Amino acid sequence: MYVVQTFTEIDGWVNTWTVDDVPETFKTVDQAMKAIDSFFEDVMEDYEAGYLDDPYDRGDYRIKFIGDQA
Repeated sequence: MYVVQTFTEIDGWVNTWTVDDVPETFKTVDQAMKAIDSFFEDVMEDYEAGYLDDPYDRGDYRIKFIGDQA
């Protein structure tokens, strides 16, 4: 299983991605990468529409293997 982690100033790398308040996990790296790509498509749309001052830094997101699902 994989998670998308976000770098935070206080806690370092953490999984802040949730679905219905449950941490989101992915079966493959590909699924996690597609989630990041989709997120950044939305971010760029918001940036281009003027809803964000700066687009997010893609370097603040990473995929981490958390082990095989039991």
